[in-house]
Amino acid sequence: MATSALPRFWPPQHWAARQRLADPAEALWSELRIARGAIDVVELTIRAIEHCEDAFAIRGDAFRRFDQLLDDWVARGLVTVTGHPARYDLVREYQHLRSPPPPPAPRALPFPKRTQQQRLWTAMKVLRTFDLPTLLMAADANRRAALDMVRTLERGGWLRATANGWTTTAARKWGPVVPLMRRQIVSGVSVMRVTDRLTGAIVDFPARSYAARARGQDNSSNSLADGG
Repeated sequence: MATSALPRFWPPQHWAARQRLADPAEALWSELRIARGAIDVVELTIRAIEHCEDAFAIRGDAFRRFDQLLDDWVARGLVTVTGHPARYDLVREYQHLRSPPPPPAPRALPFPKRTQQQRLWTAMKVLRTFDLPTLLMAADANRRAALDMVRTLERGGWLRATANGWTTTAARKWGPVVPLMRRQIVSGVSVMRVTDRLTGAIVDFPARSYAARARGQDNSSNSLADGG
């Protein structure tokens, strides 16, 4: 990249003293560590590509690779993303690592146990669009357990509410095994954490209070008791 094309915040001598890295993942991780805080995605990728511009014949391929890496690190809980345009920040507990942790190896899972949650998950995956009575019949499940799970998956992006019930979305993966769903405290905030048991990918979102959950269940029970 020519010096004249560099951003004003980026003096040429900045790179004279910096180590060049051939691996795009190492280059991107290095810039996240150096930033010491949330950094704009454009600034981040421009800085990182200077480290590894020889790794790709076409610069657009480098940017696509950076997008893939950032999506993966966010899904694994290594990096947080906020705002629009996006700003990325390395999670504090990983800032001491010089290299990004390798992706977890796929875990061999036994045949899914026929728990109530697994029956509900499988029924939703097969039905794709359903109302509450249909789901209860297909999964042979308890109404309250079904509503709890449906609301969690809806808020996490696996389901979308319709006029008569819910439909599955393509935004999240629907694997063979129901994900782990539990409330926990993250940075002092109560969140619902949904973890893919196969890939380890994590989705966090604010947990609803028990009172709000109870109100939602009452409303859902009343409106969907007859299928809509």
